[in-house]
Amino acid sequence: MTTKPYTVRPGIVRINGARVPETRIVHLDDAAAQFDLDHGNIVPHVEQAATEPKKTVKAAASDGGA
Repeated sequence: MTTKPYTVRPGIVRINGARVPETRIVHLDDAAAQFDLDHGNIVPHVEQAATEPKKTVKAAASDGGA
């Protein structure tokens, strides 16, 4: 049985009969997740990519368009 991570919405204290952990992330199979997905209690968990902050590029100065 394959499980997927889901993030529990604020205010929800139980998912699939179990207490929600402090991390607010639960691992459920598709069948177990369906009820809570349908009721908006959970959303698929998205891992934040460990990327470096994007660097900003300044636009070239305009010469007045002459």
